Parts: sequence; structure tokens; C-alpha cells
Amino acid sequence: MRSWSRRHSNRLRYLLCLGFVGGLSVVLSDALLAAVPATIQEARETARRLIVGAYPELRGLNTELRFVSAWRLDTPVRDDVATWVVGDVWSPPPGPERGNGVRPAWEPLFAERMLRAHVQFVTPSERPSRPDPPRLSIVFTGPLVDELSARAGKIRDTARGEDRLAAVAAAFTRAGAKYGPHAKEAFRSAVQLRIEGIADVLGPLDVTWVTFDDNTGDWVVDFETRSEPVTQYWMKCEPFEGRPLFIGERRKR
Repeated sequence: MRSWSRRHSNRLRYLLCLGFVGGLSVVLSDALLAAVPATIQEARETARRLIVGAYPELRGLNTELRFVSAWRLDTPVRDDVATWVVGDVWSPPPGPERGNGVRPAWEPLFAERMLRAHVQFVTPSERPSRPDPPRLSIVFTGPLVDELSARAGKIRDTARGEDRLAAVAAAFTRAGAKYGPHAKEAFRSAVQLRIEGIADVLGPLDVTWVTFDDNTGDWVVDFETRSEPVTQYWMKCEPFEGRPLFIGERRKR
């Protein structure tokens, strides 16, 4: 059974099926993220929409997204302890029937965790005198991104030469990266789909800046809300498939 999971966890064939721990169902809301979600239940639903929006490739998988935490669903989201939720995307187990509505075993003993998203809706202020801390940050880890990010790091660390950016670009080209420093327009077109996905939660967004950071080996995308008051965000993506590693609101100055 475990060997099946290793062989098939990356097949992009089936529709996304989303579930929650304990069979809890959260009604989809079209409300935008104008404020921090009031309860853990609202935070989970908002996180679900952000995860699927940032990772459109999940829509082609027969997977399950579940949230695990010790908090009650009616726990208020505050600037202290109950500020975060963790979502895990699991691959499907073997079975004769496939398609929409098929989920892994409730305890995923034979499934592989493909993606983990740590979503924080309130970043506690380091100092009480600093008002209005960022309301949103998402860190993505797991098989969908870890190996790609590690490969990018190795290329970044081994690139040498007087023109570092040119050396890094050549190294990524040799490694077969889709979106090395040489492919800014291709990356910008590709990342637009992810921007449109999270705009379902954040509201209409405009990309203001796209740059390749040769010190980290990642793309950095700055974007902001189209409506007032303008809120600024940024996204970090690995260069092989352009998958997000981080999304966050810019700290107010």
C-alpha cells in the first residue's frame, strides 16, 4: 500500500475533493478578507480558499485537504494564541473507484502528505508600540515544493562568476528550470493564475513588481489590492514550477 502512494501521489488526474477533520463541513463564503476571520471555523474556510487559490494544480488531483488543531471551531481568532491553522493536502489511497467525492482513509495511514500550509491571520506585534501588524502569512512546505526549493538552493550556492546573475541564470537553464532569471515574462504569466486564485479571498489584485532574487534563488512578486484602503502583499516562488513558498501581507511602516 505504501509503495502505491509513492508511485501515484503526483498524478494530476482527478478532481479535488476537500474534507475536514471529524467530518466538519464549512459553508463556502464569497466574502473577501476585509478583516481577520472572527472564529477558527471562519479561519479554516478562508485558509482553504487561499490554499486552493494559490495552488491551482491541486484542482487536478483527487486529494483531501484537512485541518488539524486543538482549537474549538468557535474559538475567537485573537492576537495571541488562536491565530493560525494548519492545512494538510493528502494523496488518495488505492481503490477501484476514482472521481469526485473519493477521499483517502480517515486516518491517512497509506496516503502521502503532499502539501502543508501554515496559515497565520494575525502576526503578534513584537512591541506594543507597533500598531496594525500584518494580518496574513502563509508558509508552504511538503513534497510539492521542498525538493524544488532545495534544488534551487544548491544551484544558487554553486553559481560563480563576476556576473553572478548571468551565472545563476545559466545554471538554472542547464538544470531545466521553467522560470529561471531569464524567464521573467513566462513566470509573470504563470504566476498570474495564482494571483487570480487568491484574489477570490483578497479582492481584485494588481501585480506591482516581479523580480528574481539571485541571493535566494527565488522569485518575489509584490502585489496589492485594487480598492481602498490599499493593502500590499508579497509572494515567494521557487523557479522550477513557479510554486509558492510564502505569501504574506507587508508590514505597515
